This record gives sequence, C-alpha cells and structure tokens, in this order.
Amino acid sequence: MKYALIPIADILFAALRQTPGVKIVSPLKVPPGSQGTKLGLTLTRSTGETVIDVAPTDGRVVVRLRLPDGTLVAKENAKEKGIAWDATAWPPEDAGGDDFGFAAMILTAMMLPVEGQHQLIPFEQGLPQSGRYTIEVDARLSDRAVLPDSLHQGQNRSQAHT
Repeated sequence: MKYALIPIADILFAALRQTPGVKIVSPLKVPPGSQGTKLGLTLTRSTGETVIDVAPTDGRVVVRLRLPDGTLVAKENAKEKGIAWDATAWPPEDAGGDDFGFAAMILTAMMLPVEGQHQLIPFEQGLPQSGRYTIEVDARLSDRAVLPDSLHQGQNRSQAHT
C-alpha cells in the first residue's frame, strides 16, 4: 500500500481556489529593507462582505491599502475610514478562547494558509468603490524576504496574501 502526504496548506489553497468569487494572486517577493513595493488589485464594487488578507511572513512589515479614490488606509487609521482591520497570526492558536478550538478551525479555513502575521481588511458592507486597490509594503524593518501574496474577492470574502 502506498501513501501520499499532502500538506494542509495545499489542501486549503485548493479549496480556496474553488470557492466562487475568490481571487488568489501569485506570491510577491519583497526584499528585506525595501520600501515602496506595490501590488495592484482591480476589484468591483460589491454589496456583500469582502475581505482582503495580506500575509507578510515577517511581522515587522508595514502594510497599507490605497483605495481607488487615493485614500491611504493603514491599521492605525482604518477605523476612522470606516474599515475594519485586524492582525492575526496563521496558523491561529487560540481565536476566541473556546475549549474545543472551533474558532481557530474557522479562522484557519478562512485565511490564506501562509505562516505569518496576516493583515485582515474586511469590508463588511462590501467594497465601496470599483477600481484599483493597491497594497503598499514597507519592509525597511525586515531582515528577511517577505510577502508571498494572494487575494480572494467575492460576495462572501476576498483575501490578498502577501
């Protein structure tokens, strides 16, 4: 009898790729110490929840999102711009304190399977504008290559992974 070992990340990526409305872009390599790396995503206005998941492999990377109208959003000012923004590690260890780990399992299934400090940017009422959304990366504090990236967009969720 022969067995094949398939890493969980491969299974999760395969499932995400088959989810309607999901976009996953190719990994983006950002040199350590660099500034100004950008990833543009052309997205359509939507009324359903959309999530952009940016997944730097180094937690010292600063991520910003430029909206189609030119507004620059970062984790620090997202709330005042009406955008939720949360930093969450993958794989999630404890996502809510439940004894059975259900919250962590749900987060694991919703996030891109890339180890790192994910920047989850949910638009709970949908994307307010159609156009180019640009992820801007500042890796000046990083000492290693960062940012494999991907994006999902759909009525239920979108994810960008860098």
